[in-house]
Amino acid sequence: MDARGAGQVRGAEKQYRQVLEISERILGVTHPNTLAARSATAWMLAERGRFEEAEDLYRKVLAVRERVLGDAHPDILATRNAVA
Repeated sequence: MDARGAGQVRGAEKQYRQVLEISERILGVTHPNTLAARSATAWMLAERGRFEEAEDLYRKVLAVRERVLGDAHPDILATRNAVA
């Protein structure tokens, strides 16, 4: 990736984190939009090679989704796939 592309990715990560922070504050940590924002932030971290941080966020999403949605919900399966 060239310097321009790397800068765009850093900017995207910043935006993902801003959306996550606002969602947590306004909607709460268990709201589906907040969980989607946390998952998207984890995806961006994984894309940047920051796998431990990504896994941590994915596991937080998984814990909330399991508590709120139960074990068999499709979102649970997708999140488990992301953790793997």
